[in-house]
Amino acid sequence: MQTENHERKIREQIESMSGSVINIEKKHFSIGPFMVVGKGRTVYRIEYRIGNSTKEGWVRFGGLLGPDWRL
Repeated sequence: MQTENHERKIREQIESMSGSVINIEKKHFSIGPFMVVGKGRTVYRIEYRIGNSTKEGWVRFGGLLGPDWRL
């Protein structure tokens, strides 16, 4: 259920940028661009399209200040 909620938030964020999500990948052993990923935090790698450009982004959920977006 938590994964579904995270994926919904990711789609909403990308759509708010006039983009569309191509792929969302939950990372279990990779921390991507984040320095630290502690217990209770989840990292996703996002592949999305804006216009004719395909882009990669990252988000970390579980922090005190909400999602940490790297788009």
